[in-house]
Amino acid sequence: SISRVYVDTNLAHWKDFLATAPPDCNFGFYHGAIEAFGRHDSNFSLTPSLIRDVCKRIEQKPLNVSIGSCVHAFGHMVLVETRGDVKQAFDFCDNLSDFFLNQCFHGVFMESLTKFNLADAGLASINSIAIQDRFELDELERLCADLSGRQQDLCWQEMSHAYLFKTEFDAQKMFDACGRIPAPTHIQSDCVLHGLQAFASQKRDALQSLVDACLLKTAVPNFTAHCYKML
Repeated sequence: SISRVYVDTNLAHWKDFLATAPPDCNFGFYHGAIEAFGRHDSNFSLTPSLIRDVCKRIEQKPLNVSIGSCVHAFGHMVLVETRGDVKQAFDFCDNLSDFFLNQCFHGVFMESLTKFNLADAGLASINSIAIQDRFELDELERLCADLSGRQQDLCWQEMSHAYLFKTEFDAQKMFDACGRIPAPTHIQSDCVLHGLQAFASQKRDALQSLVDACLLKTAVPNFTAHCYKML
């Protein structure tokens, strides 16, 4: 709401405003500003070059966290732009590179799970529906299986979020699900470690839960050591 109000009254400087955002602002801050500008400019177009232009202006520390939040927010909007077509949104993200591409994928996939912005745009109905009931695992797993190359690898990695939501953040069940995906061992490991980051973010105030998670069995060699380093 704050970012929307600012942009509504300072249209000429909206990109610079995003660049000065405090590092603790999340993707909602960026989404609000971008959405507000889009309302005022009939020629507004969500493009890879716009994402690069806006998010590269950010100079907060740690740099990747701030830029990541910016690109992640755009990823959510990309799925709205494609009217919920995840594959089309992934193809859009493919026009970015490296860190930007990964964060764009992350935003797209998370929006496909939570559907908050899709609902705001009238493209989904989520009234009183818990997040874990807004998507079907079988449908998402078929999506990943039908992709190829980098898109498929990132899709399987992002499935860790779906597994966490469906299991109500049961780390062992998420790790087991990652270990069953039809992909090479290193992709299963990526799924586990990506899911661990999400689990840690959710449980950051519950130290014992994090320590216990590091002792669980996973598809990752030397998982406990990796886990302690990440936490």
